[in-house]
Amino acid sequence: MVMRKFHKCIAAAAALVWMASCGGGAEDGIASLEWLKSNNALLQMKAIDFAAEERESAAMPGLIVLLDSPIEEVRLKSVFALGRIGSQEAVPALIERLDDESLDIRREAVTSLGKLKNPAAIHSLVLLLDSEELELAVIWAIGNIGDSRSIPILNDLLAGEDPYVRYNASRALAKIR
Repeated sequence: MVMRKFHKCIAAAAALVWMASCGGGAEDGIASLEWLKSNNALLQMKAIDFAAEERESAAMPGLIVLLDSPIEEVRLKSVFALGRIGSQEAVPALIERLDDESLDIRREAVTSLGKLKNPAAIHSLVLLLDSEELELAVIWAIGNIGDSRSIPILNDLLAGEDPYVRYNASRALAKIR
């Protein structure tokens, strides 16, 4: 059993070395999207990196499936890739990730939602303003989305005690106005 796992790891590593040495033509990249379906996290992450770098919209379904991976790094890279690809189809799946057990994934989901600029995310983002760890990222995302309905919320933040919150709220308001 141990030997079989070892051989699978060696095979995955060899595949990654081979892909890196090939020069990564378009056909190789598209083929690597099949690795999103692999049970091997190394291959999945290589495919996620390709999808993010190339902003490959064909990877969307596979990336959304990988949001449920038990491996945190796979989920984190998938959230990043969905934000980078920029498809509005990712918004509901990214909103679900706002409840992920990992703070890093929640923070990346906030950032990705801000990049996608979809007003449908505002309500879910506002619910995270009570989280000290996410508050500044949420303010940035709300400002980046640019929905004028969030102006009262940002105005309320201007009255707070934290100078970083006030500064970021004022910057977010400047983006919207």
